[in-house]
Amino acid sequence: MRRKLFSNKKGIEIAVNYIVAFVLGVVTLSLGFVIIKAFVAGGDQSITYTSEQLNAKVSDLLCDQTDIICFSDNNQQIHRNEYAFVGLHIKNIQNTDISVTISVDPTDTTATKFYPADPSQSFDPTHMKLQPLSQTITIKPKDTQKVGFALYAAKNANKGTYSFLVTVSDANGNGNNANLFGTMKDRVIVQII
Repeated sequence: MRRKLFSNKKGIEIAVNYIVAFVLGVVTLSLGFVIIKAFVAGGDQSITYTSEQLNAKVSDLLCDQTDIICFSDNNQQIHRNEYAFVGLHIKNIQNTDISVTISVDPTDTTATKFYPADPSQSFDPTHMKLQPLSQTITIKPKDTQKVGFALYAAKNANKGTYSFLVTVSDANGNGNNANLFGTMKDRVIVQII
């Protein structure tokens, strides 16, 4: 009698475990479908990444050990309704904190250039969204900061090459602390195909 009762408990326990595993599997599969649908459905999206999320997306930078400033992936190809992620690597080689200002102004026609695939098209600043446009960071002595940028090509963006001028300025130019690098400019180039 005891064996039969013990055997039934095991059977019930296995059945309950099976039901729990089945429910968890269905929930996980449903969540996966919801996430995939959100990515595939598309539509114009606004950039909603925080600075921390952008910095976390910065890939391993292929920078030389001696580079104070360098970009990763600053020349990319994307499709409409897609993001491009660019990383900026800034190294402080001084023994004191430095403040660095990073700015991009995609609406400034002198800073932004557009080379259309179709010569009849013109630059429309609403076609490309960039985040962040401007920020100031403080870098500890002998430390390296990675800053991420997200560029978004709108659903109606004209095909062609967009070139954004990024300015990095060392704000520590006063007193005994000479500028580490002054002001450096480089271009982020995104081709919409």
